[in-house]
Amino acid sequence: MWSRPLRLPVYLLVASVAHLVTSQETNQAQKDPSAPLTIRLTTPPHWEKDCLAFGLDRTNSSSSSLFIPDMGLYISTSVNDLSNETSNEGTQGWINVYGASDMVSWEARELLPGATLHDQRCLYPQVAIIDMKRQSRRLIPLHGKLRIDAYYFLNEENWRLSKSEHEAMLREHGASNNTKRHYAEAVTQFIVIPCRESGCDPICNQPPPILHGENRVVPDVFYLEPDWGVRGQKITDELSLKFPACSDPNPRSR
Repeated sequence: MWSRPLRLPVYLLVASVAHLVTSQETNQAQKDPSAPLTIRLTTPPHWEKDCLAFGLDRTNSSSSSLFIPDMGLYISTSVNDLSNETSNEGTQGWINVYGASDMVSWEARELLPGATLHDQRCLYPQVAIIDMKRQSRRLIPLHGKLRIDAYYFLNEENWRLSKSEHEAMLREHGASNNTKRHYAEAVTQFIVIPCRESGCDPICNQPPPILHGENRVVPDVFYLEPDWGVRGQKITDELSLKFPACSDPNPRSR
């Protein structure tokens, strides 16, 4: 079952990489089809000018109301996470491109049995990643796959308990003596990202390489640091010598 807790930091939010190995190169149906919340593509992913567009439905397929968090939809792009600068092999991982926000909300809306939430998303073709240790910032393309995580609470009580626990942690500056936690459940779906150019070689759409330690940081204030961008561009140039990137957008644009 593809479910896991919803845990959001309250100050600087780092969109973490979750490792998951998968080799199937077709759009995959929702994991755990027995879950009360189902996700379905209504519009296949396609490039519209400078964004990746697609439509998504989240439907309550159970006989009871579900409660959908305001921060209940997360989308990540696949990456090749390298162990170090000299490695030619890495682990498939994920970088968040939608959902992570510094405007944290613990609210949720009721989704009645049979009701559907309609989502239309248009994602930027690149995402900025930061390495705090190397003090670098650079852009990587959306290549390979998207991972969609849709969160829900099984009932209002679980949502309200989760909300009160998070609010208590905020008041206590992240510390809490409560050992029990009430987290949201999640269902997951994977989508193949199409090439931006028709007829491109499959190698051009492989997940981009990242160095271990690079990640997305919200909010992204590091674009204001020119030196970080210079160091990031150097990393991109060095990696491009080992990993083809024939259909990447201009890495120097913001």
